[in-house]
Amino acid sequence: MTHTENHLQSFEPTDLIAKLVHRWIWLIASSLLGAAAAFIFSLLIPPRYETEAAIAVNLDYGNLEALELVVEDRVLDRVWQLMVSDETLLQTQARVESELQPAEKWNSLESFRAHTRLDARLSRWELIGIHNQPEIAQRIANAWMFVVMQRLDEAYEHAWNAAQIEGVNFEVTCISMLSAQNEAVLGDCILSKDDVSEEDLLRFRAEFEASRGILPILSYEAVHEATLPERPVLWGRGLSVFFGGTAGFVIGVLLIFAFPLPRRKLQSHEKISDP
Repeated sequence: MTHTENHLQSFEPTDLIAKLVHRWIWLIASSLLGAAAAFIFSLLIPPRYETEAAIAVNLDYGNLEALELVVEDRVLDRVWQLMVSDETLLQTQARVESELQPAEKWNSLESFRAHTRLDARLSRWELIGIHNQPEIAQRIANAWMFVVMQRLDEAYEHAWNAAQIEGVNFEVTCISMLSAQNEAVLGDCILSKDDVSEEDLLRFRAEFEASRGILPILSYEAVHEATLPERPVLWGRGLSVFFGGTAGFVIGVLLIFAFPLPRRKLQSHEKISDP
């Protein structure tokens, strides 16, 4: 029989208890070291603040029959695309930089986009500003909402102008095609082509293109501006310290089990545990 097999056969649970009893200071030390390491690490990571400005977006069913879900999705998707488009975010970036200059400046649109997030919760759409400084997070969210409302107003005005052209059909079938923004079928939204002049047809196409696919069946309003966030939403220091201490405790237990007790301490424990 080898030494390893002999050791395994002689191994008893009381050995583990003996190790924990005689080396309890290891657990405390490793837990404290883990918590301290996590605390120092949390100091190196900048806090992340988020705050949101909210807009309500709906379809005006008071003047329109119910749409199929796929058509609803297409109509609302045009709003989403306008809100997160490069042009919208470039205008937002310029507005924020003009308010903060020269304190804050982003090198590219993509670096600025990382500080924004759009969340849709049913009819409530949240434009979220993200930054390691709460004041700048608030400015991003509010500037974004201002630009979005401005662009929606412009797009809606063009959509309404297109709808006012005599002979344009805004029934469900046409809305489905318009919401898909398929240039090839825009002509099918003209009820009586013989009664619509070429000039009106060209004006219809120009107005619809300027509307960015937004339709006059849309209703929207600002719900509230962003407020100054009081606490970071990520990298909670207390949580980091807790997990660091827990990890240190586990490492301490593993170290205690990995190293055998000196023979004399193990024998003294066996004498105490003997009836």
